[in-house]
Amino acid sequence: MSNVEHPDHYKGDADNIECIEYIRQRLGPEGFIHYCHGNVIKYQHRYRYKNNPVEDIDKARVYLQWMLDELKGSEK
Repeated sequence: MSNVEHPDHYKGDADNIECIEYIRQRLGPEGFIHYCHGNVIKYQHRYRYKNNPVEDIDKARVYLQWMLDELKGSEK
């Protein structure tokens, strides 16, 4: 699994649910969209200051994709 999309340290609790899925469930569609948007902003801002800027931009891309997927799902 990718360290960007599914980092090992974000995996499973007793129910084996990944952290991002737990957050999605707790926040609901609108809250999850806002959460993803905030993370896109965060990773776009800090990539310049990190040792691995490509990884932070890749993380921004993943959060943007999750945001887009949630927006598309909310339109149905």
